[in-house]
Amino acid sequence: LVRSLYKHLLCVDVRLEDLQAIDTGLHDSLGFMLQNPVDGIFFETFSVSYDEFGVVKTVDLVPGGIDIDVTDENKEDYVAKYVRWRLYERVREPVEALRKGFLGVVPAALVSVFDCAELELIMCGVENFDVDDWKAHTEYRGYVSSRPQIQWFWSFVWRLSDVDRGKLLQFVSGTSRIPVQGFSALESRRGEIRKFTIERLDLSM
Repeated sequence: LVRSLYKHLLCVDVRLEDLQAIDTGLHDSLGFMLQNPVDGIFFETFSVSYDEFGVVKTVDLVPGGIDIDVTDENKEDYVAKYVRWRLYERVREPVEALRKGFLGVVPAALVSVFDCAELELIMCGVENFDVDDWKAHTEYRGYVSSRPQIQWFWSFVWRLSDVDRGKLLQFVSGTSRIPVQGFSALESRRGEIRKFTIERLDLSM
């Protein structure tokens, strides 16, 4: 399951970063809009047009949204509402059916204590970690693999259980799942291919 579905199961609001796993192009476009001026450049309104089986439909993100221009002052609200529409409102019926079925089996009180990453770990189970593959696809910045600190780190990882290795990977990358291709295809929290990286920090500054 994509991260946004875990959020729906927990009734947690979705955010822009959750969109990347669903629609990378839209994610990048909305992200660009947030980081750059839009007045006189983007001519968007608080509405969305989309194709549904060959028929173009338009929905308002707010009442009368088609008549409300997106400006630098309201673009954050526009992006938040667009993301919610794309990840929830557009698929509300199947998402609510999934949530109802899930909570019919697992009481809400039991899952409410978990965050999305923890729920993912519980539902997907624990991976079998190939530490050699992990080491082979790790990048070092300010270190070389022969340094004692690096040797200590990998010695520590070898001593961990797969459950704790999953927690470590989850802390760094946002997910405890290993891609089918192995650690060479590890993704960052933003959904980009990014190898596990150990970086030396200059604490003298």
